[in-house]
Amino acid sequence: METEIAGLLAFITKAEKLKTQVRHSWLSDSKRQESVAEHSWMLGLIAMSIFDSLDTKVDQLKVLKMVILHDLAEAITGDIPTFEKSERQTNKYENEKVAFKEITKDLPPNIAQEFMGIWLEMEQNTTAEAKLAQCLDKVEVWIQHIIADIKTWDEGDYEVGIYHKDEYFDFHPFLREFKDQVIKQFWTKMEHENKLDAVKPAELKRYKQTR
Repeated sequence: METEIAGLLAFITKAEKLKTQVRHSWLSDSKRQESVAEHSWMLGLIAMSIFDSLDTKVDQLKVLKMVILHDLAEAITGDIPTFEKSERQTNKYENEKVAFKEITKDLPPNIAQEFMGIWLEMEQNTTAEAKLAQCLDKVEVWIQHIIADIKTWDEGDYEVGIYHKDEYFDFHPFLREFKDQVIKQFWTKMEHENKLDAVKPAELKRYKQTR
């Protein structure tokens, strides 16, 4: 038992770094950017809030495990924005897999294996649980951006665009409507802030066609 607890403490010490890793997204008070851990917490909160709105049967506990674990590797690799064009973006999956193993290696083998399996399942995005978790991960980014001051946005935010991975949300009618409502808030913000000219032409065209 002493050895197991020592391993658990070693794991917690490594995982704690997730609290210190800063994401690209800013908070509503504009004084600082959010941490990766805060992002994962918000995904869990959203998940618990919408489970009853889904008629598709999902393993709720597994979904919560997914959103808690999905960015764990970033305790070592750090956050890598989607728009970043770099070697670490190109090798993101393999680097995160290595980092995930490093962080969990002190846990009992069965727990480490379970955690890795959950991480891989979300990456593969084929099960209902993974698809739901992926949707939450994608939509939370835009919710946070809409909440934040437009002055914290940079070119990369506009480059990725509100319709990035939009097809993911066709997985379920509720998720589709959820994303569509976030899209409406995005365009309302762009118009209010006079930022329509900063949006990619193709996305602006798509927006105008749906008005």
